[in-house]
Amino acid sequence: MLFGIPYYPYDFYQPFRPKRIRRIGLLGGTYDPTHHWHLFTGDCAVTQFKLDEMHYIPNGNPPHKHGVTDGEIRCDLLNAAISPNKRFRVSRCEIEREGTSYTVDTLRYYKRRYGEDVQLFYTIGSDNLHTITEWHDHDEIFELATILIAPRDHEEVSLDDVRKILPATARFGIIDCPGSTISSSLIRDRVAHGLTYRYAVTDSVWLGIRYYGLYLDPALRTAEALERGLIGPGCLAPHENWALQYFKRNPVTLKPYRFPSLVRLLHRVGYYDSSVYQEPQNEE
Repeated sequence: MLFGIPYYPYDFYQPFRPKRIRRIGLLGGTYDPTHHWHLFTGDCAVTQFKLDEMHYIPNGNPPHKHGVTDGEIRCDLLNAAISPNKRFRVSRCEIEREGTSYTVDTLRYYKRRYGEDVQLFYTIGSDNLHTITEWHDHDEIFELATILIAPRDHEEVSLDDVRKILPATARFGIIDCPGSTISSSLIRDRVAHGLTYRYAVTDSVWLGIRYYGLYLDPALRTAEALERGLIGPGCLAPHENWALQYFKRNPVTLKPYRFPSLVRLLHRVGYYDSSVYQEPQNEE
């Protein structure tokens, strides 16, 4: 008894407390490479729809794209890009899945992992709105998740437009964020042609593209280029020498073409605050 009121342990009340539904946003894509629009869209969705987390899901073997950069490198750069935001996560569920990667398989995975205590919000760009009804097992996609539409290419998306495309039973919302013409393909093209792309990506991604020598003509990714400092550790400018202490401990090889993990590099040399940095975790 406490002041004449019966006292019960904390666990006694648990069956009577309503379960809190976890609201998780999912943003799939190749992330080849990650750019500012990916991060801005995720942040807008988290704020507008009061999401607990936004999970960025790099495609493993997408059925509609070929010749993408190695998944480990894409995850490396994506982890580096999102690390300052505590609500952002990177999921490796598609990277580690064998065979062709379908959206519905990812949603099933999340439902198995989190059970009924989760509400899923799957984010797509407005450029995918007209084709989502052609995706593999699309009816189940609408059952498992609320679809969030993000405007692309300065395109305005209205509720009436979405209702004409999606089934009547589909749950959806439109993310309140401006569209953008920045895309991963645009960045890859600019890198390949020697054009500037510096402020289309985060500092860490910019460093990673140079470091890994991504999107260059294969003829330029040679031992000679590595020796001349066109790629790898030698491509860093003098003001980026903070990274050299870690680069020098990791010999760079070209066959296979591997460089030390960029995220671990940035963390160890103190570029990211350890309180917000998260090591990549394998999804079960």
